[in-house]
Amino acid sequence: MTDSGPRLIDRRPYLVIMLLWLACCLFMLWQSGDGLWRMGFRDPDDAMRLQQVRDLIAGQGWFDVSQHRVNPPLGGPMHWSRIVDLPIAAIILLCRPLLGAAQAELVACIAVPMLLLLALCIALHRAARLVAGPRLALLAVGLLVTTLSILVQFTPLRIDHHGWQILMAAVALGGVFDSKARRGGMVAGLAMATWLQISSEGLPYAAMIAGLLALWQFVRPQEGPRLRAYAGVLAGASLLLLLGGRGWSAGLVSHCDSLSPVYLLPLIGFALALGVGRMMLPMPGPVARLAIPAAGGALAIILFLALGQQCLAGPFQTLDPLAYRLWYLQVIEGRPVWEQAPALRGVLLLPSLLGLAATLGAMRAARDRDAGAFSSQVASADDPENAENKRTRSRFCFNPGETGAQDRWIAMALLLAGAILVSVMVLRAMTVAHLFALPGIAWMLATLAARVQRFARAPARVAAMVLLVLLTPVGIASAWIALAGDRQAKAEAPKADCAAAATIAPLNALPGGVILAPLDIGPAILIGTGHSVVGTGHHRNVAGITTVIRAFTMPPEQARRAMAGINGGRGPDYLVVCPGLNELSGYAKENPDGLAAMLARGRLPHWLRPVAIKGPLKAYRVVR
Repeated sequence: MTDSGPRLIDRRPYLVIMLLWLACCLFMLWQSGDGLWRMGFRDPDDAMRLQQVRDLIAGQGWFDVSQHRVNPPLGGPMHWSRIVDLPIAAIILLCRPLLGAAQAELVACIAVPMLLLLALCIALHRAARLVAGPRLALLAVGLLVTTLSILVQFTPLRIDHHGWQILMAAVALGGVFDSKARRGGMVAGLAMATWLQISSEGLPYAAMIAGLLALWQFVRPQEGPRLRAYAGVLAGASLLLLLGGRGWSAGLVSHCDSLSPVYLLPLIGFALALGVGRMMLPMPGPVARLAIPAAGGALAIILFLALGQQCLAGPFQTLDPLAYRLWYLQVIEGRPVWEQAPALRGVLLLPSLLGLAATLGAMRAARDRDAGAFSSQVASADDPENAENKRTRSRFCFNPGETGAQDRWIAMALLLAGAILVSVMVLRAMTVAHLFALPGIAWMLATLAARVQRFARAPARVAAMVLLVLLTPVGIASAWIALAGDRQAKAEAPKADCAAAATIAPLNALPGGVILAPLDIGPAILIGTGHSVVGTGHHRNVAGITTVIRAFTMPPEQARRAMAGINGGRGPDYLVVCPGLNELSGYAKENPDGLAAMLARGRLPHWLRPVAIKGPLKAYRVVR
């Protein structure tokens, strides 16, 4: 008698993936509630992304990603990639003749993150299948569509670039484990080049993969084409994407916050070193297989230090010290784990550490299994060649047999450990670590479930299976939050209300002008009104960010002078605040005699006149 469930899993894996994805999407749509139809973006970056797409559709140049309604007439420089804009713009243009502009934007903002999630499910399935086999790969996808720390980047209206980064990590992972070395290196290189064009946050992962492939080809000479293909495609595709997305002029200017010559030339240097080494030594020995990539890495470091030593201070070194302290340091997603609330620390670390422990367990099980297969192939214990194979295997912890299961789990553990280190330094990197943890967790759950099924008593089996839920990413994170509390989320709740479309809409009653408003609601004003704003939370607009912060933290007369230089020397036309916004509370705390603190107490300087509008926002006309 056949089992239809396993048969469906084995023969129709992509049908199962589609069903899992569809169920996840329906749940997220239901969970979004009314805010979805009101275009209630939860993150200012999503609103700014929509504005960037609108500008592109309206005719703004392909290479011009500046926001001209930010800090006019200078404009707000941006470092974002057009790659992320393309699918949003394409869906809007396709749907607009049928649905109108507003509904077309809504469809695009819902469809794009969900389609990216489908691509992520497929990419993870491919990578996990190469590591752990087909059934565990489907279990990993099942874990993915329940891992909230990852899903939050694919919810409806989440159109910023974070989902793209996770997707590229999964595609690169599949390339690392591809059965064909050269093809795998090309896939991984193209994925990482795309990631770097979208965000320079991919740099540590690009280096990790290069280091892993270098180690791999040192132990296994046949893996050399994977490393060379990875380095060559990474460098070449990065160059083409940079020129195609920024143009020749921008491609010659060095920036620390995006792909530019300061990062591109080291990538090219590394690839050239591997190519030259291959030409000089077509059949390199073990020492050369280690020395050539090491020399390439050293050349890349030298080039980076020669071209971009200033980038060692980080991409935000150009910020005004006050802006750095009161804005950048308040963006919790960019801060290290030790600066987070206790609940968030557990959500960040526990799924990753659980995945690392599970991956090491899978590695050990694969070692024992491969050892048994290896022993069965040994014709004689005294055979010198077999003895040498055993010593090699013991020394490098790689299986010299044909299965290679231990190799893959070792590589998975190394990549996961590196991703955990990155996530400890930057909170928003936790999603990649959680993604890399899924194959190991899938193996652990399957192994434990098989043992539970052998329990003699049914109540014990049921209880144990229920407890296994706590070993999923969502289970362990939820249990930690329940124990530690989640004060951070409650503290940030007012921010979404202040940026809601219904909250911003009353500003349309005011004649067009330049608004000085908190940074967090600047993008919402851009997409919800025809006004311009002084600043948003995007770091290249140093002048606008600094002006906003100084205006709200200085005493009124000093604030007025600080604002006088903007808008072509005319100053802003309006000042808008939202009571209860965390950003304003921070400004008031910084200086109890500053403008933000005075407005919170209901005291107005003589140069501000209240303007009656509906809703929670308070608007003032600036008297010149």
